[in-house]
Amino acid sequence: NTLPSSQILQNPLSGIVYCKKCGQLMTRLAPNSRNRYSTLKCPNKYCNNVSSPIFLVEEQILLFLRNWLEAYELNRKTIPVVSMFQEIENKQAIISKIESEIAGLQTQLNRTYDFLEQGIYTVDVFQQRSALLNKTIEQLKESLYLVKEELNRMEQLRLERELYAPKVRNLLESYQTNSAASNNRILKEVIDKITYIKDTPNRRGGLYNANFSLEIFPKVPG
Repeated sequence: NTLPSSQILQNPLSGIVYCKKCGQLMTRLAPNSRNRYSTLKCPNKYCNNVSSPIFLVEEQILLFLRNWLEAYELNRKTIPVVSMFQEIENKQAIISKIESEIAGLQTQLNRTYDFLEQGIYTVDVFQQRSALLNKTIEQLKESLYLVKEELNRMEQLRLERELYAPKVRNLLESYQTNSAASNNRILKEVIDKITYIKDTPNRRGGLYNANFSLEIFPKVPG
């Protein structure tokens, strides 16, 4: 079943752009007798943030994403991609080393019991020796946990980076032919939020003057 036209999303920036002055989500004002284009406006009647044509705001957002993608692809050419893989391999090597140390200390701990049973260790020596070994093992286990957490974070980051760029590229290539709903969905996948501010209305003949400021918070992994 197709949705009635009144329920079809017309604003590709819905739920993304916030007024920097009052914090409310910016809304779409449909074309009317005064304006032949859709307008992005703050719905707060007490806020003096000046509205702008939505197509101008879209252009600036796409320009931001295009510049990000170009910089990302340039970095991939000039900076060795293996750097993150090397970091991951280093973490894996550290994990193997710690696990090996824990296994070695566990073997020593087991021997303390044997030495106690054989009379080589007194009870006092056994308690001191086993307490020291247990403490060292626990410290290594804590270190192991932290390194594994860091490794998981790095692997997740690598995966997110690999998936983020194709999303941006797909959006840039298909934006003009996508529906507003499709563009909105993809924009929400690549952008966390955007703040908008504009103090001065455009003068007559200055429709295409993008005299507003956007602060864009992409979902690109750090």
